[in-house]
Amino acid sequence: MTDLLIGVRCFIRGFSLMLTPGVRSWAFIPMILSALLYVGLIWAAAEWMGPHLDDLETSLDASLPSWLDWVSAILGPLLWILYWLAALLVVTFTFVIVASVVASPFNGPLAEAAEHALTAQAPPTTSWLRILTRLPGVLIQETKKVLYAVFWSIPFLLLLFIPIVGQILWFLWNAWITALAFTDYPLDNNGFRFADMRRMLRRRHWAAYGFGAAALFTFTIPILNLFAVPASVCGATLLWIEVLRPQAVAEGWHPPPTNGQPSDS
Repeated sequence: MTDLLIGVRCFIRGFSLMLTPGVRSWAFIPMILSALLYVGLIWAAAEWMGPHLDDLETSLDASLPSWLDWVSAILGPLLWILYWLAALLVVTFTFVIVASVVASPFNGPLAEAAEHALTAQAPPTTSWLRILTRLPGVLIQETKKVLYAVFWSIPFLLLLFIPIVGQILWFLWNAWITALAFTDYPLDNNGFRFADMRRMLRRRHWAAYGFGAAALFTFTIPILNLFAVPASVCGATLLWIEVLRPQAVAEGWHPPPTNGQPSDS
């Protein structure tokens, strides 16, 4: 149970780490891009919905009996209020997913900057050109994670038919895959392959469950979930530095050789 709390604490401390000088720029750039994307989509949807809402208002207006004429005065504003509430719900429940996709090219440099901050080294010199050159490797790594998650989600989905036990196992699986998804960035920066990452996390599975459960809980909280992705990357870097790396050193684990250089994908 100590490992469970360690995982939770690493995630929580990720929020303060993402505000560290040299780290925060890599945390906030994808957040700003995600916010701009949503602003553009909501504005475009409002432009498209405007005429349709006007038509709906006219149609409803015509169908109202005379004694409900007072409703006509509030019908238009009410429809727009419903639109903005629906937009808010969509943003709340999809922002983490969209932000994860937008942030994926930046998460490697973010984890690298966080690791340098934690180890008191100089910040890494990460350029936009390097981000672009890393992009194919990032896409391959993200595809591996998605395929792994989809493949193993199927049996856990079937287990949902078992009351209580199925729901508990489904939650633990989601906590595990969340921890794996974010610890991938610091471990990949240090040259470890996806299979190595899974083995390392299995050795400290309670820490993984604690980290993943805390992240999943945060993803559901409006406003706080806007910061969840960079905080998760920074928290996962803490988990690597304080838990997984000492274990790897103690057990003699080393990343596979890549011509003398750490993995850059």
